[in-house]
Order: sequence, then C-alpha cells, then structure tokens
Amino acid sequence: MIGIFLGYTARKAIQFSEKKGLIDKESFLSYSIAVALIGTGFLNLIGSSDFIAVFLAGNVITWTSWFNEQVAETHFQNVIDSLCKLFFFFF
Repeated sequence: MIGIFLGYTARKAIQFSEKKGLIDKESFLSYSIAVALIGTGFLNLIGSSDFIAVFLAGNVITWTSWFNEQVAETHFQNVIDSLCKLFFFFF
C-alpha cells in the first residue's frame, strides 16, 4: 500500500512539474531512480518490504504510459552524465 501511494504521488508530482516547465527531459529517468532510492530508504527505516513497495511504485508511475513517452524522448548519454555528476557530488 505504501508503494502504491509513493508511486501515485511521484507520478502526480512529475506531471505537475512537467506541465509548469520545472523539469527538463533529461531529468525524467533520474527522477525514477531517485524515487526508487528514496522509497528503499524510507521503507527500510520503517521495517517494511522495500523491494515489493518500490516495484509497485514503479508500476504505478508508468501505469498510464505518459512517463514512458517522456523517457523515450530523453538522451540517455545526458542522463548518465547527470547521474555521474550527482554521485560524485555526494561522494
């Protein structure tokens, strides 16, 4: 149930951000990775099954295929570059 709620709120948040122009195309794939990491961390803290919940969250995000269409328009090399910069920043 937590995974479904996480996925639904994540999908609505990214749709709102895209409608207002607050997110660029390269950040869509990074967003799904961030939702997975945040969901895993939060669910580990409360002692719930994180694998199943993150799986459900991912399914709810891509339920309407709107997210898949947005990710298809991204340039994968730019996404990997952004993720590497982010990981080095955290390091």
